[in-house]
Amino acid sequence: MTANQPSESAPSPAFVLPSAEAEAAQIAAPPRRPISKVAGLIWLLGTAGILAIACLMTVGSDRQVLLPGLDRPIPETCAMHTRFGIDCPGCGLTRSFIHLAHGDVQSAWRLNPASLLVFAFVASQIPLALAHLLAVPGRFFSTWTWWNERALILLLIVLFVQWLWRLMTGDLF
Repeated sequence: MTANQPSESAPSPAFVLPSAEAEAAQIAAPPRRPISKVAGLIWLLGTAGILAIACLMTVGSDRQVLLPGLDRPIPETCAMHTRFGIDCPGCGLTRSFIHLAHGDVQSAWRLNPASLLVFAFVASQIPLALAHLLAVPGRFFSTWTWWNERALILLLIVLFVQWLWRLMTGDLF
C-alpha cells in the first residue's frame, strides 16, 4: 500500500450513518410546510362565511334553523339525533352560533355550553388568516399556529366531555 492510496479500513464520508440523536430529531420534528396564500384565503372566507351565515339565519321552534326568505326550516343535520334520538357532542352548535351572532348568550349556553368557546375559536381565525395573507409568516405566526392546533384539540375534548356530562345527567333526551 502506498501513501497516496486510501486505507481500506477508514470509512468513506458518503457511507457514514447519521447519529441516533440526529435521526431521532428528524423523526420527532418533521419540517412544517408553510400554508399557501390560497389556503389562507379559503381559511379566511370559510370562517368569515360561517359567522356571516349565522348572522343571517334565525332559530325557530323545536330545533329548527331558518334561512332568510324561506318559510320552511332546513333539514335536520345530526344523524345521531335523527337515528337514535339523542344529541351528539356537536348538537346545538349551529343554533348556538346563530344565537351568539344575534347576541343571545344565554340561549347559546342552554343549547351547547361549549359553543361559546367554539364560537370564540372560529372568530379568532379571521384575524389569524388575515395576518397570514397580509404578512410574511414568521416566528409569531408559527407560534400562533402551534397554539391554534392545541386549542382545536382542547375544544374537541371539551365538546366530548360536556356531551358525556349531559348524557350522564339526562340533559340530552
